[in-house]
Amino acid sequence: MNLSPARERRARPGLAVAAGVAMLAIATVLCALLVHQRRSFSLADRLAPPDWAVSFAPPDGWERTDPVPLMPGYEGYRFLDPGAPGGHKELWVGRIRDSQVENAEILCRQAMRAFFDRVPGIGPRWAPSLVRTVPLEGASLGPLPGVQAASHGTGDLFLVGNRPGVSPATEAYVLEYHREGPLDARDLMVCRAVAASFVLTETASGEP
Repeated sequence: MNLSPARERRARPGLAVAAGVAMLAIATVLCALLVHQRRSFSLADRLAPPDWAVSFAPPDGWERTDPVPLMPGYEGYRFLDPGAPGGHKELWVGRIRDSQVENAEILCRQAMRAFFDRVPGIGPRWAPSLVRTVPLEGASLGPLPGVQAASHGTGDLFLVGNRPGVSPATEAYVLEYHREGPLDARDLMVCRAVAASFVLTETASGEP
């Protein structure tokens, strides 16, 4: 009768060691994966679109393709991640000109509405209510102050920055990120890196 407790006491240190080894192995794998993700991501050569007041750098290895119009007065670029694991990923970078709206928050809501209107299962019927539920927070595209809206559940992020000192015509810049499935840490890292790459061009900085 006294053997059972003794066996339990002898077994517990072994279980603790095994559990510790397993936890260490899991932590090592997670750290290695994180380091690999950080090292495997970089930005491509800088793009300076004609007549734009900014230049930016897209993700390295992403394929450039023609965008469809997001809203009136929009022009820009669309990039696809050819090696996206587990689904489709795309990045949009564009410019809005001559809009009657100069408020970055309103422009961000308009960009969200224009996108969700075309999404199957959402469309014009549900887009307005969805847009109202996505919170806005302060953000920037390089030196351009603006706002950001991240819809983590749908896998979409919208960022709008206004070019300071431009009046009366609006000149705003848009970054959008879309994927299949919820946004993860790597998605946000890509968006932050591209947003931080925005710089004003010499032509823009030299204007009165």
